Amino acid sequence: MNRLERSQVIIIVAILFMILFLLIAIVIDGSLMLIQRQELLRLASSAGKAGLLEVGNQIMTQDSIDQIIKQELELTSQAANSSNHFGTLSPQEKNPPLRNTQNYHATLISSPIQTQVASSAKEYINNYKLLKPQPGYVSETILYPYQDLSDKSDLEIWVQIRIKIRLIFGSLLFLEEGELIGESIQSIPNR
Repeated sequence: MNRLERSQVIIIVAILFMILFLLIAIVIDGSLMLIQRQELLRLASSAGKAGLLEVGNQIMTQDSIDQIIKQELELTSQAANSSNHFGTLSPQEKNPPLRNTQNYHATLISSPIQTQVASSAKEYINNYKLLKPQPGYVSETILYPYQDLSDKSDLEIWVQIRIKIRLIFGSLLFLEEGELIGESIQSIPNR
């Protein structure tokens, strides 16, 4: 090999090394961004579920009250049937409506419940941050109820979390920091 060929090979190898280094930087930063985004999506999903626990507690409380009322009505009707010889209870008297559906829905999406749902979701996010601090934490958005209840049977919560991330090899790619967004919609059946 003469001197000219050797210098051409050195230039080609140097260019190939730079391209290889750039590809490795893209792979490393890209995989770190994917991992952080998956973690962010799991956090948003878990925060939504934590918020919906408040709605579930409200539903269970209302269902328990309905069960107690139903049992009391059954005991009252049994007592009335045994002491009243003039007739029996009508089907409407045996099974009165236990809850006013509009008021029940209004209770589940009332301002105090919305506040409880949002604070539970936010508390979950804050507790997570204490375990693993995110230096680029920006904001969270929590919407409950997410959709209008008139056409849907499920109660939904939407959680969005935004963080800023710093890229390891960002200066090579002319991107020193970026923003990741994790969103989740969680639902609970509305009875």
